[in-house]
Amino acid sequence: MNVASGSDINVAQGGTLTSYGTIENYGTFVNRGTIQNYCNESIHNHGMFINMPDATIDNGDGSDEHKGRFINYEDGIVGNNGSLVVDTDSGSSFVNYGVFAGKLKNKSDEELTVDLGKAGSSYNEAALHDSDSAVFYAIINDNTKLIVFGFGAVVDHGYGYLPWSTDEKLQESIKEVEIYPGITELGNYSLAYLPNVKELTLPETIEEIGVSAFQLDTKLEKINIPEKVTYLSDFTFEQCKNLKTVTFDKPGN
Repeated sequence: MNVASGSDINVAQGGTLTSYGTIENYGTFVNRGTIQNYCNESIHNHGMFINMPDATIDNGDGSDEHKGRFINYEDGIVGNNGSLVVDTDSGSSFVNYGVFAGKLKNKSDEELTVDLGKAGSSYNEAALHDSDSAVFYAIINDNTKLIVFGFGAVVDHGYGYLPWSTDEKLQESIKEVEIYPGITELGNYSLAYLPNVKELTLPETIEEIGVSAFQLDTKLEKINIPEKVTYLSDFTFEQCKNLKTVTFDKPGN
């Protein structure tokens, strides 16, 4: 389906649009019902995509064959007042290169409201990345701020598998990290290779921190460890040579 510039498509309240192909939107797409995006296909938004209250975009139905993706490109704007459903079992994903404001929701009905504004434009591949646990990286504010948000665990990474790990210019530009509540685990190397980040604040929802999670964060000076974390690897802070303060949170902090 190709929605041309200047054209309008409306999914009525109570209505369902099921896609087994690619939807290319260059116009205005208004969803008041349900869009089911299946079979490894994508919604490609280059225009205005409005998801109204109580409307749903459902990427995937729990089977390996049904792994839809919603891709919002640089020239696209998503106003999401309903729910964009990310099926953590099917591996579906939301990839944002443009403007996104609204809600993400997983199959357990956990909901997260985000307002990313415009994602970084000089490194679009890193704008938003999905993992098996429906956790995303977003790099915004001219590539100076990294946001980690979603549900569950940030999966283990190795060198070359992070959006910035092989891009020295991007590594240097990121100076701030925000981790949303709802993240339960920072996997191996998940926040490594960030040499200009000086402080990290971890939310109380984090229960585990993996090996070398902050490796080569050479300017890191201050970090807190949430109270649910009971073990730190010998290599958690490998080559964090400027680390001065590690605060272990207590109940009520």
